[in-house]
Amino acid sequence: MMSHSILRSIADRIRALLVLQFSIIVDGTQDISGTEQESICLRYVDQDLVPQEVFMGLYQTNDTTGRVLANIALDALTRLNLPLASLRGQTYDGASNMSAVHVHCGAHCINLVTQKACSASILIRDALDWVNQLGVLCSQSGKFKTLFKDIASSNPDIPCTAIRPLCPTRWTVRGKAILAVLAQYESVLEQFGKGKTLLGLVLASSITGDLESLNISLQCRTGTVSGMRAAVECVSQSFQVKRSEVGFHSLFERATQMVQDLDLEPINLPRSRQPPKRFTGQSEGRRPNSAEEHYRAEYFEVLDLINAQLKDRFQQGGLLNLESLENTLLTGQVSSSTEGYPELNHQSLSIQLPMFLANYKFSSVAEAAQILRGLPVQVRSLFGTVETLIRLLLVVPISTAEAERSFSALRRLKTWLRSTGSAIEEACEVLQPYEEVTVEISGEGYVTASKISILVRGLQRLSASHLRTGRFKQPVVVSIEFNSLLSESSILDPRFKRKTFSDDQAANDAIQRLTNAAAQATISDPSQQEALMEQGAAGGTTHRGEHDLGSQGLSVTSMQARKRPSRSGPSCKRH
Repeated sequence: MMSHSILRSIADRIRALLVLQFSIIVDGTQDISGTEQESICLRYVDQDLVPQEVFMGLYQTNDTTGRVLANIALDALTRLNLPLASLRGQTYDGASNMSAVHVHCGAHCINLVTQKACSASILIRDALDWVNQLGVLCSQSGKFKTLFKDIASSNPDIPCTAIRPLCPTRWTVRGKAILAVLAQYESVLEQFGKGKTLLGLVLASSITGDLESLNISLQCRTGTVSGMRAAVECVSQSFQVKRSEVGFHSLFERATQMVQDLDLEPINLPRSRQPPKRFTGQSEGRRPNSAEEHYRAEYFEVLDLINAQLKDRFQQGGLLNLESLENTLLTGQVSSSTEGYPELNHQSLSIQLPMFLANYKFSSVAEAAQILRGLPVQVRSLFGTVETLIRLLLVVPISTAEAERSFSALRRLKTWLRSTGSAIEEACEVLQPYEEVTVEISGEGYVTASKISILVRGLQRLSASHLRTGRFKQPVVVSIEFNSLLSESSILDPRFKRKTFSDDQAANDAIQRLTNAAAQATISDPSQQEALMEQGAAGGTTHRGEHDLGSQGLSVTSMQARKRPSRSGPSCKRH
């Protein structure tokens, strides 16, 4: 199948590297049927020193213990013929079943930091709870949604934005929900009549905005450890600037002005509580003199917590050795940290690295890679061990975002097919992230997922129709043979329209042919061919496994015709 060819091509590309180095990304989710699916992705550095992250497939498992997940990863690497000795990095989401040396997903760390920060302040926590309750009401009540839309639409100066409930686990995607409420505060005035609620949302917005930007930056496929640390340091400095009386005063003034404009309940100093004397002794406890002073202290506590969490969560054990290797690259002092990597020759590195530093100036791994990328072949070959060191620093992933991107495709497929797995689903799952497939696989210049999507959907509809009518007891479509009819499907991708069709009429004719093919082609079980032929001889309808459309045919093979030996795995099923 084409998906298997793609996987083999990717594995061959990794094995063809001058220095075989790769990392693995694993993350899990449940599909629409409640089955646990583990997504496995690989990261490697190509010949141009550009990090690449590729999705390799989903593995079904009934258990998520560390041993089972390790066996799944080992099974995947064995099937791809990738040696474990060349594994240079592992990235997971920080679950408790992960141990040993690995990188805790940077985006997941930011999510946990945001959760801690929003829970540390009673003011911010209560304000976000109100937003969540309003979002739940808006999503579950059609009457409320219509009423809110009518009220919000009455103000032409502010666009009407849907209010959504807050995700209970993804704390770094709450900024838009908060801003939607702030922008339409007048429309939800009765539920948010207290000025301190508005102040809580203003403060929460100032915190979540920076953390969401950091979270997005860490999801880049080409991100590096040094880049992650620099981004975290930049955001940490931003919070240090906000931790000032001037910074808080501007936020408080903004909230106060909105309270006056919306005629809300003023922001007052909360009722003070006298602490027990066993804590304070005979002296009186310190009390703030104003509401601004009270909430400023609470806001500063949140900022201090964020900076402490950023420092703690990004000082991971899995990153310490990489930091030592990066210092070796930047300073030229070869340390003992290189001894654990057989591809790094200590003597060659001691010679090449000072020469590289003497000729070129750089301050990060990315800049060093850019310098090597632009060197002539003869000059670049002088620094072979330095390039190996740079590849090692680039190959370690900083987040599990690539695995989570595959979850979106999984949800779409499970919703469309309403099944627990099939060969077509596997093909679509692997093809979906890739826009291009090589000529060696397809025999064509380009083959995109859009080329097969219309045919897959058409075949699935036909299969479902047979199931409803009782012709077949189970879906029988497994694989599709590609031919010139598939090339016409490229009209779904606008990049191919200029190459494939001379004018709009030719494109419209192709659309009509595809529509006719999807409507007329039928799927049949070869084991039932004889019965169907007898039915046709008796005056019934003959169903054909191949529909000839002039010179352009659609060849469909069935599950029974292409049975393959089942592949056993350690408590997992590849599908």
